[in-house]
Order: sequence, then structure tokens, then C-alpha cells
Amino acid sequence: KAATVGTGNIQEAFRIYTLDLDGTLTEVGTMNTSGCAIDLAYIPSENAIYTVDLLSDSLHRFDLGTKTDTIVGALGASPNYAQGMDYDETNGVLYWAAYTGAAELRVIDITTGASALVGAFPGGTEIDSFSIEANTGGGGAVPWLDENPIEGYVAAGATLPVELIFQVRGVIDQPGDYFAQLRFRTDTPHEVQPVDVTLHVLRPYTWGNIKGTVIATEKCDINPAPMPEATINFYRDGAIVKSTVTDENGYYSYALERGTYDVEVVVDGYVTARVDGIVLGNSEEVVVDLALRHDSACLTYTPEAFFALHYPDQVSEQTLTFTNTGAQDAIFEITELEGEGPVPFGFAIDKAGAPKQLNIPAFTGEVELSGEPTSMFRDPKLSTAYEGPLTVELNANAAQYGITEAPAAHAMDLLSDQLWYWEDLTVPSAYESIGSTAPALSLFAGDFLGDDYSTLYAISYDNNNLYAIDTTTAQPTVIGFVPSPASGTTYGGLAGADGFFYGVATACGSQSILTKVYPDATMETIGVIPGTSCLIDIAYVPSEDMLYSVDLVDNNVWRIDPSDASAELVGATGVDPNYAQGMDYDEENGVLYWASYHTGPDLRIIDLETGASVSIGTFPNGTEIDSYSIHAFAGGGAAGDIPWLTLDPTAGVVFADGGTVDVTLTFDSTGLVWGDYFGALRVDNAPDPKFTIPVQLRVLPFNLMYLPLILRNYN
Repeated sequence: KAATVGTGNIQEAFRIYTLDLDGTLTEVGTMNTSGCAIDLAYIPSENAIYTVDLLSDSLHRFDLGTKTDTIVGALGASPNYAQGMDYDETNGVLYWAAYTGAAELRVIDITTGASALVGAFPGGTEIDSFSIEANTGGGGAVPWLDENPIEGYVAAGATLPVELIFQVRGVIDQPGDYFAQLRFRTDTPHEVQPVDVTLHVLRPYTWGNIKGTVIATEKCDINPAPMPEATINFYRDGAIVKSTVTDENGYYSYALERGTYDVEVVVDGYVTARVDGIVLGNSEEVVVDLALRHDSACLTYTPEAFFALHYPDQVSEQTLTFTNTGAQDAIFEITELEGEGPVPFGFAIDKAGAPKQLNIPAFTGEVELSGEPTSMFRDPKLSTAYEGPLTVELNANAAQYGITEAPAAHAMDLLSDQLWYWEDLTVPSAYESIGSTAPALSLFAGDFLGDDYSTLYAISYDNNNLYAIDTTTAQPTVIGFVPSPASGTTYGGLAGADGFFYGVATACGSQSILTKVYPDATMETIGVIPGTSCLIDIAYVPSEDMLYSVDLVDNNVWRIDPSDASAELVGATGVDPNYAQGMDYDEENGVLYWASYHTGPDLRIIDLETGASVSIGTFPNGTEIDSYSIHAFAGGGAAGDIPWLTLDPTAGVVFADGGTVDVTLTFDSTGLVWGDYFGALRVDNAPDPKFTIPVQLRVLPFNLMYLPLILRNYN
């Protein structure tokens, strides 16, 4: 007979059936707590089934022994339509092929009912009959227990003894208590209650225990902590004889025959650790603690910046030292980024565009959540287009963080589809309504390309068309249709780069995908951005060759490598944003601006080191700002030779465990006029994030070279 269990809708309740392979249907019981159960999963160890109810958005449990049903708890998701689920008996995980507006793979905690997203199916799919290849024969044979007989006939008023046979040798290799349950199927209308069976296995006198705790450090050998689920291997005479794993506290204990053992700990991503020659005697308890190092490089450098002071036609050298304290060799490659120069002393703009040190502390508090569904669309509470002046009122935070002047910017107000322009955000009256961009509506993703501020490129949420918006008239020109990288994704942001845009397309709550969008509307997919599920807009920092974005689901800032879409969590924003937003990077001043929307519209700045944000001003209530695009393209910062600087070497390997490499920087002011010259060194250190090192050459005029001699002779 099959062990399949099914449900049947009788409006107020659901009936549970068993279905034999010959088609025989037998009613088991009724679920009174569920109004719309969808699929189910059987857990043999509990002799219970679990199902999701589409009306209550909760997990329900039906005990097949007692025929009672209970509500376990809320799923934390709002499912609808056909779904699938199954229980992984090998690993003890309840999987749910959910449909919540998009097809998702979720896992469900059978003790609380809460579910968590673990992956997304492709857009446009709806998964059902989800069936896992992980059957342990639940309810079947127990390896250490046999019964004789396993079936028979009991006459009326008679008894039938059943012999239980316990087998330890060759089956059980560890002392402890082992549990099982005998269940019975009869041809009578009376249920026979299960019989619990316990086997106590004692440790022999000639055995002992090797036990201990595994501690692991993070990258750069910091933050030691217990390592759960680490594999412990026991070797004897060079061969593995036994293995176990650590518990949630990093602890392990294993009984072995007396002898000499080598103990090894193995975890993916860590350097394997091993202690040899552990002697275990009769009934001994031997403690072997083990330490794991993160299997990665840890590249540091000194100094943090370079400054050379020259007279014309001089040459000097300085040394950049890389040190690698990690467990893996570090491969580095240096790219020169030419900045501004020559410029008068004290008036330089570092066009390498290194981010400004805002020093906004990392946010560690609790954010008050709105409770509204996460969405990258317009705020549905806004029903009337804003018609007043779209001024920006800066607050005290702006001055505190050095925002005493701000670059000009264009942006869209989404409800009115009006293009706005601010010549200087520090002057509240300096605003201008350019006009409606109709028929180009819902421009959720937009930016300038280079220093051409006459044309704003933007993608419409409504039709995926790329438009060129004339920033003096708001007149749109259709360029073409931009394909979405996956079904169900919508473009939420563009960031201008070197002749193209980086784009982020999102299926909110499911996945975010990084693309390249070209000015002719063609598109290339770079890849899915791991760890993110609802990125809203994107900004490019040329000096780092990195992208930054805010995730509406986890409220965090993410740093994204444009070469492969890999992502690194920066930190919490400190607010609960929702709906469409805009952001852009001020390359001249090194500031990431965020036209945020949470409890209302405001202008924020984001610390690229901590991810924390602060409000520096507010937009009028009733507006929602997107395609926020700054007039601050620095020009420099692109890869190229710095003519007054030579590096030797420009690439190399820094060996693990304290290796160092010196790079000689040769500053040469030959043929240079007086002034300040700026640049930066971008260091690629895959798979770690790139970093930049500022460099500056100050060339003094010849007359300053002889001024001390003149003054001395005069005196």
C-alpha cells in the first residue's frame, strides 16, 4: 500500500484520506481548523501531516494517531494559487514550493510555522507536486531492532508473544540511548497504541572518549567563536576510522577503542587543523580542542596615502608596503587613476573621486517597521499629484557632515511625472519645474551619462522603454525596448559608467539582477546579486569601481562588484525604506546621496564604510522622488597612466602568514609647472573588494627654492 495522504474540500473543513496503490480511498479524519489547505507533507517520525492554509496564511498539523488538528503558526508570507511541499526525511527539513505573487522555494519551521525564503524559481513559473528524493524509510526498519514474528493471526481471547531482538555489534558504534517505536496495523476497528522501545548502550571498559571544542576565527584571524557542524575525523594508522560533527556550541565527544589517534577538523572555507598522536587509554576522557583559521588572504597596506613635495625637475621615491596575515596568498594588481592637476595650492579637487569620510556610526538599534508590504512601485497612499514648489529644506545634519554646498541635480516626481531641477540644494528657492515627461511615465530608473547633463536617460516601469529626456524641455524621445534579465523583474535603477549604464532589475522579495544597459537600449546580463531580494536604484563609485544599492527587504546597503555581480553587506541604513527611491554618487565631493522614501520623502547621505544614513533635508510631503541624478561627474578616476608617477611592481603575490611586498613609488616633477597634482591607486585583490590609495604631488615654484638663501644672505 502507498503511504500517500490527501485532502478533500468539504467547505467548512478538510478530510484526510489514505490512497492505496489499487485506488482504494479510506477516510482518516477531518481537519476542522483549515479552510483552504493546499498540498501536504508527511513526517514519519511524528506520524503527522503538515499543510499550508491559503486563507489564514498559517501552517496546520494533523496527528494521524489522535486524529486531531492544530494551527502551528503564521507563515510570514501570503500564499495563493497552487503550491507544492514535501518533507526531507534525511535532513529533517520541510520544503515549500510557495507562490506569493512569484514562485519561491521556502523552508518552514514545524515548531513555529514561520517560513523563510531560500531561493527563487524563474519568473513566470508556478511549482506544484514538489517531491523530494530523501526517503529514510520512515516508520520502517530500525537497524538495531528486529521482531519475530512481524505478522500473524491472534485468535479470539488468545495472545501472541512477539520476540524483540536487539543487535549492537556491527550496527551501533557509540554508547548512549537509542529510541524506536513499534506501530501496528490490524483488521479490527480498534486502534492499537504504539509501543516505545529504548536501547541503552554502555561504553566498554577498554574504550574511552576524545572530546573538545572547535573554535574558528573570521577573515584576518579575528572574532574567534565556536564552530557548529564541523566534521571531526579520527585517524588510526593513517586511515580514517570514525567521524563525527560538532554541536551548535562547537563541542564534540566520541567514544573509541583504546589506542593512538590523529584528530582532524574539516570545514569548507577554513584551513584544516589536525593534532597527531593522541593516546587514549581504558575508560579515559581526553580533551582535544581545535582551532580553525579562515582560508582567505588578509591584505593590509601602509601608508594610507602618499604626499610628495618637489621643486621642478626633481625625482623622489616612497614605498608602499603590502602585508598578508591571512592563510591564503594574496594576488594584487595596481591601476593608476589620474586626477586633477596642476591646480593652485589649496584649491584642488581630487578627481579620482575617493569617497568622503563621513564617519556616520554604524546603526545597531531597532528600526520601527511600517508593516506595509514591500514594494518598488509608487506609494499607494499618495492619490493626488503634488502641485506646489518642490523645495528642499536642509537641516542641521547637512552642516554637521560637511554638506555646505551640494551639486545641481535633476529628478522625477513619480506621482506627477514632472521633471525637476535644483541648481543648488543648499538654496531652498533654487528649484525649477521643467515639465511633464509624458508620454514617458513611471521613470523609476534614470541617470546621466558622463558630464552630458542635457539628456537624462530613463527606463519606464510601465513598458521597459528607454527614453532620452531633454532636461531643458522634459521632452522624451523613445530609444528602444530594454529587455528584462528575467521574467518578473523590473528596472529600479541606472548608474552611468564608461559609455554605458549599470542597471538593477528586481523581482521584489525574490531576486535582484545586475545588467549593463547601453544608450541604444541593448542589454547584457551580468548576474544575480547574491544575498539581495529587492534592490532599489544603484550608484557607481568610479574610484572603487564598485556599485552601491539599498535593499528594501533587509534595509541594508550592499556593495556590488560590477565585474561579476558578487555582493558584500555594508551595513544597516537605520530606516525602513519602501516604495520607489532614487540615489546617485557625487564624484566631485565623494558623497552618496539617497532620495529616500520611508515615512515620507527626504534626502539622505550614506556612509560607504558603515552603510548608516542620516537625513540632511526633506522634500515636500506628497512627493516621491526617483531617477535622482547629480551634475557631478569628476571625469578623472578612469584607469590610465599618471604621468608624474611610476610604480614598481604594479602586480604581484603577497605570500600567506605574514608575507610582505614593497612597491616603489617614483615621483617625477620633470617638466611640471607649480601646483598640486592628484591621483589614486586602485588595488584589485580578488575576491576581496577593491580599495584606493590617494596620491598627491605638490610642485613648488623655483623662487621658493632660493628664497631661504636670499633671506639668509640678506640677514
